Amino acid sequence: GSNIRGLETTATYDPETESFDLHSPTPSSTKWWPGGLGKTATHAVVYARLILKGKNMGVHAFIVALRDMTTHASLPGIELGDIGPKLGFNGTDNGFARFSHVRVPLAHLLQGFCSLSPKGEYARVGDARLGYASMLHVRANLVMGSSVALAKAALIATRYSAVRLQGGGSPEIPVLDYQQQQFGLLRHVAASYALFFLGEEMR
Repeated sequence: GSNIRGLETTATYDPETESFDLHSPTPSSTKWWPGGLGKTATHAVVYARLILKGKNMGVHAFIVALRDMTTHASLPGIELGDIGPKLGFNGTDNGFARFSHVRVPLAHLLQGFCSLSPKGEYARVGDARLGYASMLHVRANLVMGSSVALAKAALIATRYSAVRLQGGGSPEIPVLDYQQQQFGLLRHVAASYALFFLGEEMR
């Protein structure tokens, strides 16, 4: 999710092995909902708090191998699964992941905004806040996607209401002429516009 301040997964650096100990210390530190994680993904970019010489250096990104490339089984120390049916997007195998002291090589730390030497010497590079920009982009796309889905549904219903005749009189009138039908449809048309412009503003 996007609760960066509450992120609990840790990656503790060990200079002797030049690797990180990636760990999910609590049930609430479980990675939940990533697309493709349930059944298909073999690797992931995992966000975790970098622990260096006992000090929390903040959230960093790591490339982590999840499944055996031959058997597709979860690698040792990694628990993976599908979160099950969802309200929409059931074609995507959203999943969960937990890590139990998984070793991640130093080279798998994404160092676009930091530098970490094999001896454990750390330095920041550029503005670390830029690393969060990709997550904001995903959130904006979710809003835009919602506007498109709602707009399609509202368009279909509105067009049908414009040609569906009812009333029993001669001639019958389109159901779209009824105020109750307009109230039921036009608020969704308005909401789709609102979501569209909100998504544009977020980008």
